[in-house]
Amino acid sequence: RLRLLQLSSAALEEYGDGWRMADPSPKVDEVIAILEEMGDRPVAVAAHHRQLIDLLAARLDKEKISYGLFTGAQKDFERELAKRDFQAGKLRVFAFTMAAGGTGITLTAADTLIRMQRSWSMIDNKQTEDRVHRIGSEIHESIQIIDIVARETVEEDQILALLEKSMRLEEIARDKAKLQAAGLDTSHLDILEATIMS
Repeated sequence: RLRLLQLSSAALEEYGDGWRMADPSPKVDEVIAILEEMGDRPVAVAAHHRQLIDLLAARLDKEKISYGLFTGAQKDFERELAKRDFQAGKLRVFAFTMAAGGTGITLTAADTLIRMQRSWSMIDNKQTEDRVHRIGSEIHESIQIIDIVARETVEEDQILALLEKSMRLEEIARDKAKLQAAGLDTSHLDILEATIMS
């Protein structure tokens, strides 16, 4: 599934014994188009694959758009500096991978998160959204999450699978409320809920 997600995001080229994402990338093109529409507003951008973030960084350099990165490739001090500069309004774009930046960072300078890719894990997706939707985000009228989805690819199946998981979680929440109101054990539903979220 991960290879199919890569294919829906960019071209692939041979690299060593495997493959890596390369230009052209319709996802990167779409991010640039969104940035142009938004004027100078700061934006957070997330992706599952670091290679896609690297392609975006190269394009941001070309377009002379200021940005910071938060991926596994940066040293801790580089990531902290990028985060601080973004929050201080010195950078237009903060691009991060879900693995490196999906938890523990605050990006409330942005009122918009662009997700170039989603995770199959609902927890990872929710934590990524929470980077811009935290204490401090009330300075914005609203928070906007933009999902870039490639048509007729595995991403459409992924969206449907995540929607189905969401509906199952709503059912579990209703069932738990009924059992708790009756004073009954809900541990089996807690386990099911954790399994669906992961």
